[in-house]
Amino acid sequence: WNGRFYLIAVLVTAPVTFLLALNETEGPMTVWGFATLSALWGGSAILAWVYAVKGNIDAHRDWMIRNVALVLTNVTFRVELHLALLLGIPFDAVYEPIRSLQFIPNLLAAELLIRSGMLKTGRDLAKATSSVSRGGSGDRGTGP
Repeated sequence: WNGRFYLIAVLVTAPVTFLLALNETEGPMTVWGFATLSALWGGSAILAWVYAVKGNIDAHRDWMIRNVALVLTNVTFRVELHLALLLGIPFDAVYEPIRSLQFIPNLLAAELLIRSGMLKTGRDLAKATSSVSRGGSGDRGTGP
């Protein structure tokens, strides 16, 4: 049920944040960034739900990784902003570009994580173990 509650929260919140984005006063790039983030956040949650309902747990996992990466956008935005300020870049010069592209580093990290294969489901591990125990692919280190 946790996933269903989360989905409801996103489906209520994403359209509201989209409408708020359209009224952003920091500039057109920031409007675009917030609106895009809201659309991607809602869309990735819907795709995760669709794949879960279809029973495609691997695709569901991948879309939830992307969704969580989008949720954490404000965290990485603050890190990026403060690093830029520590480097002496003026706030006015850095805020809008970083804010408008805030989701890109997180999505790149999510894609690298997904494509790396580091996150295997229990089902994937069971298949690999079963294949090795039946003499399938995999080196058991038994010699040449």
